[in-house]
Amino acid sequence: MKEIVAATDLKIGMFVAELDRPWLDSPFLIQGFVVENQATLDKLQDLCRFVSVDWQRSTGEHYRAPVRESVASTVGHSLAGSARIAGRTVTPRPKHDFVDVLRWLRLTDGDRVLDTPLAVIGGLTYNFLPFMVLPIYVSLEKIDARL
Repeated sequence: MKEIVAATDLKIGMFVAELDRPWLDSPFLIQGFVVENQATLDKLQDLCRFVSVDWQRSTGEHYRAPVRESVASTVGHSLAGSARIAGRTVTPRPKHDFVDVLRWLRLTDGDRVLDTPLAVIGGLTYNFLPFMVLPIYVSLEKIDARL
């Protein structure tokens, strides 16, 4: 959920997703960051007229949770959001899937999991872990058991 905000309205804790100019024309090393101190805020206000703020990645009082569909609308108009299954009343639990956990840890950008730094590191670890573990295993297997 991105929104264009005037640079003069920026506050500490807001996540700057895009600038009004190319990132290469700015002194900032990474594309997208949380404004953490007054020096960064002053630098942004001097450089830009407006920026794009991602409220879901902002911190503190500037964080806005994504709008989600209510559980009652998915269950229907049953009694207090519960459903009757095989004679028992079952209340749906909140859905916490893997992407929600990654989003809570701020390891993903929205609903994207692929083509992120986490996915690259995970893929490299998955691919090269056997090349690290197997030589160690072979070396340990050759050690005399009588030692």
